[in-house]
Amino acid sequence: MVDVAGLKLYSISPLEPMDIELHSAKRAQEREEYEQQKAEYEESVKAVIEEQKRRQEREERRQMLRQRAETVIKQNPIKQYKPIQIQKSDKPLTKPRSPQFSKK
Repeated sequence: MVDVAGLKLYSISPLEPMDIELHSAKRAQEREEYEQQKAEYEESVKAVIEEQKRRQEREERRQMLRQRAETVIKQNPIKQYKPIQIQKSDKPLTKPRSPQFSKK
C-alpha cells in the first residue's frame, strides 16, 4: 500500500480478463438439446400415426373385399316339392239366388 498525498493507493496488478460463461450460451445449448428431443418425439409420433393409418387402410381394404365377396349373387337350387294332386270336391255346388236388398 502506497500513501501519496494523503491517499492510500493499493498496488493492483493489471486486470486479467476472466473467462465468463454467459447464460445465453448455456441457454442456447439447452435449447438445442430440447429441440433435438422434440424432433425425435415428433418423429416417433409421426411414425406411430403412419403405422396406424396403414393398418386402418389394410383393414378397410380387407373389409371392402369381404363385402364384395358377400354381395356376389349365388345360385340357389330350385326346391323340389311333392306334386300337387287335385281332387274333386265332395260338396255340392251352391245354387245361385238373387240378393234381396229392399223390403217390399
